[in-house]
Amino acid sequence: MRAILFVFLVLVATAAASAEGEVQQRQAMMKEIAEAMSQIDGMFRGQRPYDGLALATAAETVRARAGDAMLELFPEASAGNDSQARPEIWERPEEFADLAGHLERLAAMVAEAGRANPDASSDDMRMRPGTPMGGGSVLGGRGTAWPAEGESVTAEHAFHLMMETCASCHSSFRLRRD
Repeated sequence: MRAILFVFLVLVATAAASAEGEVQQRQAMMKEIAEAMSQIDGMFRGQRPYDGLALATAAETVRARAGDAMLELFPEASAGNDSQARPEIWERPEEFADLAGHLERLAAMVAEAGRANPDASSDDMRMRPGTPMGGGSVLGGRGTAWPAEGESVTAEHAFHLMMETCASCHSSFRLRRD
């Protein structure tokens, strides 16, 4: 009986340690995404000098951590004690996967624009007055009109949609901590 109890406790402890490791990995990944997004934002706001290769690198950082790479860090029952993941991630996995996929595709658009314009931001990279953003609330996360597969948008518009995608995901799938 003691042997069975010991094995059970070891399995529970191993599962808990694994979940905590996944939580730490995804928190580190989210911090990398946030830093890359800050670099891109600074270039579009004119708060840091434009560098197309740096723009592409930052966007590639986001792209590489979005999509399937993001989904892999949220396996079933990996909430953990320090996790800010809401149970809705596992209750509505298709919606979570869609947002991760949108982020990946939008980041690829921004990266491509940076590679195509290494020395200077071109007018065709910038949003123009009246560019529709989709009609959804950034806080509510509903109604966003992501570009269809193969449809192109300006790099700045794609970046704004990246920010809206992050906000949508956080409003639906992230716990708020005080």
